[in-house]
Amino acid sequence: MPVALLVPALQLLNPMPGVVTQDAHAEHPALDIACAVGTPVRAAHDGVATVVRSHTHGNTVVLVGNNGLETSYSHLHSTQAPGTYKRGDLIGLCGNTGIWTTGPHLHFETNRPALLSNLDTSFYSDIAQQPSTPSAEVTGIGGSPAALAGQN
Repeated sequence: MPVALLVPALQLLNPMPGVVTQDAHAEHPALDIACAVGTPVRAAHDGVATVVRSHTHGNTVVLVGNNGLETSYSHLHSTQAPGTYKRGDLIGLCGNTGIWTTGPHLHFETNRPALLSNLDTSFYSDIAQQPSTPSAEVTGIGGSPAALAGQN
């Protein structure tokens, strides 16, 4: 009888600590995470990155893993060069680019949105233990126009 091998469930690294201003749902397979411009954004998994400049999503990095997993990181202030990245590598800096933004935030999207409900935040646990340093304040609430339509 063959022995079954248990493979741990894939868990994405949270690309950036911050406040989620919009959760994933059917029309929005992404998380919007508010930020201060210049906050480091990390690769959620291993993969090959390309850089896209979009009118709506601004500076975007698309990361494709060898298992078909694809994630994108939009509205970036700046991006790293296209190439191969490991989980946790710096891929860009959070920003406010593109017309579908109302404030600095990361639009973190994936072709497997179920993975967004269980992000690995362990990468940032050591950072949380360090004394904080002053940083720029977040201005506005980042999010898509549809998400903000109901806000006053």
